Amino acid sequence: MKNDLDGMSVLIVGYRRAENILKLLRICQISGIANIYLSIDGPKSNSASGQADYNKIKEYVALFEPDYSGNLKIHLRNRNVGCAASVMSSCDWFFEQTDYGVILEDDCIPTKDFFIFAKNMEQKIYRDSKIWLVCGTQFAPDFVINNSVIISQYALTWGWATNKSKWVEIKRSFTENNQFKVEGSSRLGTVDKAYWAAGARRAYAGFTDVWDTVLVYRMQVENKYAILPPENLITNVGNDFAATHTHIDSDFLNKAAGTFSESADINYSATVDKWLKNNLYGISMRHVFSTKIRLFLDTINYQKRNKVGLLQRWNNAAIEIT
Repeated sequence: MKNDLDGMSVLIVGYRRAENILKLLRICQISGIANIYLSIDGPKSNSASGQADYNKIKEYVALFEPDYSGNLKIHLRNRNVGCAASVMSSCDWFFEQTDYGVILEDDCIPTKDFFIFAKNMEQKIYRDSKIWLVCGTQFAPDFVINNSVIISQYALTWGWATNKSKWVEIKRSFTENNQFKVEGSSRLGTVDKAYWAAGARRAYAGFTDVWDTVLVYRMQVENKYAILPPENLITNVGNDFAATHTHIDSDFLNKAAGTFSESADINYSATVDKWLKNNLYGISMRHVFSTKIRLFLDTINYQKRNKVGLLQRWNNAAIEIT
């Protein structure tokens, strides 16, 4: 097994979770990560508590730096650009400086085994043109996974890794869709198409501050896949005071992290994908009708509310980080 993490690069994208960010820095240090890139979104202009958290992050980073012998690069934004734009523009910055690496948001706590898993899957990313990323999260139960590394149509981005060339592909896929339209895919049936296309449309238009919905939709359209571990290797603690999307408890939050064994086979599993579709996303016939209603309501509301689209926010955030 490739346990040697020498030369491994990790990007940490944060906002207000100072304690989590320090914890992630320490985990990287203990795991032997040689290159850490830290990108922190700025506080909202009207938030005194956000400014206090921002200052605390700077204090914690200053405490960490003298003890870390590796390469630490830091970008602190002066303004708040939002969750999706912060992650995407930080990845642009990250992959300008490294060819392969791990991306962690500040609510995603990894084990060292996740870094080992990402390292072991590195060559798979390079060799297989259909694989876009390696994920550290696994929600499906053991009897479904059958101790296999899973090739999945779903990207679970609570801790993930990819290389520069694949990030360029992902970005091109996002940005070539300037005028969003529903596209066909041999993988998308009517129900799935309604669900993912609606989610992507709302993200592009700025109704939701997410990017991973667009990622999964683009994967369906372009016939791309993600690699999922045989056991969960990331614990998401994001249902706290700084949560953007996870305001309620669920079976998937605070899920214990396991280990990774080199002996696991790599397989595509329609059974795992079906389980994720039904139990994680809850995709059903109701989405054929509910997404049409949502489109009608969004069309009305868009005229009343000043929305900045995802691509514009990404571009604005990227300008600041360069």
